[in-house]
Amino acid sequence: MMFDFKYAEFIVPAFAITAIVFAGMIGFSLNHARRWRRRYEELTRK
Repeated sequence: MMFDFKYAEFIVPAFAITAIVFAGMIGFSLNHARRWRRRYEELTRK
């Protein structure tokens, strides 16, 4: 099997889009968890 990279113009952007989406999902998840932890700590202090 010889790789002549004729599909690289399709594969590389797909990997880039996937990486951006994963980074966004991780960032959203961490931000959401941080918000809920702060809310939980506020409610348990009272």
